[in-house]
Amino acid sequence: MSNNIVLVGLPCCGKTTLGKIVAEKLSMNFIDIDQLVIENNPIRETDLSILNAIRRVPMVEHEIVRNLKNETQPALVATGADTLNEWENTENLRKFGLVIYIKRDRNLLLEKAKERFPFVSTSDDGEKEDASGLIFSQYEKTVYLYENAADVSFVNEGTIEESAEKLINLIAQHSNKNL
Repeated sequence: MSNNIVLVGLPCCGKTTLGKIVAEKLSMNFIDIDQLVIENNPIRETDLSILNAIRRVPMVEHEIVRNLKNETQPALVATGADTLNEWENTENLRKFGLVIYIKRDRNLLLEKAKERFPFVSTSDDGEKEDASGLIFSQYEKTVYLYENAADVSFVNEGTIEESAEKLINLIAQHSNKNL
């Protein structure tokens, strides 16, 4: 097993926030696959929501995941269900590093989702849906993807600092088992 880490989970579970903190503390590169997809998105229509833009470019995402093997420094990657929808992406992420499913209490997820996405576009015609509906419908549709991909699960609870320290400890424990 490599020294790389992959964080997967629902929007607002803490993948990016915890990932950045943990990567910095462990001197790892931080890679946000969703952000790379947006930056490399060939679709530049201004009326597309970020979520729809991500959904429309699976080949960009596939190429990003495939190219992770070229990383020369230890890296911590954050990604969501869209990446795990494709079996080859899941397998490449497993080969790349330890896959950790970040879980979060549904009420905390809902609270963060409402702060971050009060309303989000969920269709090409611009129809809006309350973020809570989107998060919970995604949960029901995608939880199995996270569970199947993960080597280990982590519950994000408490303060960000507490969760980051617990996640670092989990990573260290898993690394020690693989020595």
